Amino acid sequence: MTAYLTFPWRATSLLGFFLSTSAMVLGPPLAILLVIIGFLSYKSIGRMLALHVFKTDPYVHLPRPKHSDRLFPIFGDLYTVFKSPPTVPLLRWAKEVNSSVYVYRGLFYSPRLLLADSRAMLHVLSAANSYSYPKPQGTRRALKSILGEGVLVAEGDTHKKQRKLLQPAFSISAIRDLYPIFSHHSEALAIKIGDMIDRSSNASSKMKDQSKADGVNKPFRHQNELCLEKSVSGKPVIDVSPWLTKATLDIV
Repeated sequence: MTAYLTFPWRATSLLGFFLSTSAMVLGPPLAILLVIIGFLSYKSIGRMLALHVFKTDPYVHLPRPKHSDRLFPIFGDLYTVFKSPPTVPLLRWAKEVNSSVYVYRGLFYSPRLLLADSRAMLHVLSAANSYSYPKPQGTRRALKSILGEGVLVAEGDTHKKQRKLLQPAFSISAIRDLYPIFSHHSEALAIKIGDMIDRSSNASSKMKDQSKADGVNKPFRHQNELCLEKSVSGKPVIDVSPWLTKATLDIV
């Protein structure tokens, strides 16, 4: 236990000496960059030691998938998530660890808890417990700088007051008045998807115009490589999640 407590102090002292020396040799801009790199590296190494060596990580008792990327100390498992189709690596990891609740790693080895168990989600999202699971401070700061401290960012009593003020706007009668807006943008989305299907019907193995996407030879917007491989003429495979997001923003 003593070794664990003294390690951060020694590491910080050595890091401070190195950075102060670098500031004199390289100048302030590079020194600031080194400070950031050094701090993030220190955080990443500390998290790895807490999980694999000292077993003090709060999620050490939960299953975790094996890392498939060489740069996992920096990027964690996020590179695998970003380069794969939506939910594919998450579902694969659930099968790998044989659990619907597990932890994978984010940027600089930060923990990310995934809940795919209905009882666990009900517990976290229920009215009685939801305020016991606030958003991370980093996420709140980032959202607050863009959106302000509104209902999407606020927590605790502040969020309760804001939700109470907004509640009349989400009553059944108020939502019924918005049906025409929902219908308009839903029809626009359906027309857009229908247009992509029609364009894929004209696709052939030899495209005359390589500049136009047809969903079979050249991908549509938001169509990843796996979807393109599975697409055939008249039956394109489309990831509708980005399009649903856009339609939702149009409605809002």
